[in-house]
Amino acid sequence: MMAMSKPLQEVSTFLDNYWNRDQVFRTLQFTSTLCAGALDQRLPVASARFAALASSVSSMRTTLRLLDDIPNLAQTLAGWKRPKDSSVVLKIADFLSSLSGLLYYPTEHLAWATDLKILPFKSSSTLELLHRAVDDFSRLFVRP
Repeated sequence: MMAMSKPLQEVSTFLDNYWNRDQVFRTLQFTSTLCAGALDQRLPVASARFAALASSVSSMRTTLRLLDDIPNLAQTLAGWKRPKDSSVVLKIADFLSSLSGLLYYPTEHLAWATDLKILPFKSSSTLELLHRAVDDFSRLFVRP
């Protein structure tokens, strides 16, 4: 069996991680959205293709996140075991970050299921607004 080249091995190792793959797809989604907007007036056919790609990748990412609720809950519960010497401010920030993460995915799933008419809601606009509000709230607590 032939050995993999170092660059191929590095890419393979990088893509072997769920979060790294999601970052690649997220970059593709956002870049496609940017290209669709930038080309809208000059090249409408290309713009539509980029928009379709962005929409498809977005849907795929949402579908892949359907099972993230359980690991997120487990991670949040494990996070409560922070050492006693942690500051109160850090504990509050961690709590708010965890809360926003726990609210983000379920609201996304409800909006997704409504858009696909899996759930019988008449309009997903309220769910979409709730999801956006939770998303904006969660961005306040993103840690590098």
